[in-house]
Amino acid sequence: MQDNKKLAYSRREVAELLGIHLNTVDRYIRQGAIPARKLGNRWLIPAAALHAWLEGKDVQTPAGQGGER
Repeated sequence: MQDNKKLAYSRREVAELLGIHLNTVDRYIRQGAIPARKLGNRWLIPAAALHAWLEGKDVQTPAGQGGER
């Protein structure tokens, strides 16, 4: 049986999940508020980090991998 839980979300998926505009997601990533990692030309938001952020837990992203565009 396959586990369908996502490991990471795209910026667009996060916007849809949170009910906010894509530009708001981009701003939060630039500010380092939403933990994100750049993979090639794509930003990925790790599911565990997003859920921890939503629960108000402090999540550390490795230097140079979040908040910069």
